[in-house]
Amino acid sequence: MRGGWIKLHRQLLDKAIWHESTPEQKVILITLLMMANHEEKEWEWKGQKHKAKPGQFITSLPQIAKECGKGITVQNVRTALKRFEKYDFLTDESTNRNRLITIKNWGFYQARGKELTDNLTGNQQAANRQLTANKNDKNDKNNIYTVDFEKFWSVYPGRRIGKKPAAIKWHARLKEGVSPEELIKAAQKYAQRCKLERVEEKFIMRAETFLGPNERWKDWLGWKPSQPKTGKEAPGGGVPNAGAYKPIDPEDVKRWKELNRDIYD
Repeated sequence: MRGGWIKLHRQLLDKAIWHESTPEQKVILITLLMMANHEEKEWEWKGQKHKAKPGQFITSLPQIAKECGKGITVQNVRTALKRFEKYDFLTDESTNRNRLITIKNWGFYQARGKELTDNLTGNQQAANRQLTANKNDKNDKNNIYTVDFEKFWSVYPGRRIGKKPAAIKWHARLKEGVSPEELIKAAQKYAQRCKLERVEEKFIMRAETFLGPNERWKDWLGWKPSQPKTGKEAPGGGVPNAGAYKPIDPEDVKRWKELNRDIYD
């Protein structure tokens, strides 16, 4: 029976690596932390003796899946490891037989007592990317609401709810190389469409979904409002299929012109 314990900080709930992971990947993440060595240990690696340091361990995809328990497949594990490497949470070196997993910054995040609290205060940038220990760090006041995000938030349509999850998704997209200007422009276009078509508030996408990994924001970058149809004259005069056209509402035309004032100024 294995003994001991690990530290797990509640800040994990605010991290992109948690919000962007599937339920299966979250199970794998916690399992990897529990599988890591807490002290130096000797293993055979690539045919030679290797000293696995704290935070390292030698394993295999099937072994990780087995430790995770029912419902986790080898493919789940393979996908999770690639995602966790992307978030700079671990490194993964493999051979034909096994692989060496290294949890980055293990020593820092498993530090004890006041040492951890002091380090967290002085190293917020690192703490934003990684897991920390299971003590409440009341000094953690990361400003996730940047000037650019506040601008996005101010133009986004709908109810002002879910700001924190939206900010987390915002920073995840920036980390992938998306520019703030693109996200703000997409939000402006989406707001314009919602106003033009009088979309009910309950049908407006939540900002966290708009900024999510499915990249719904991309749908609106190139969006342009269409001018109200006024009918098409048939050869010799008249309107073809006249019954198919409805009279134009002057208010619709007026509203369209107001939203596209730059075309008429």
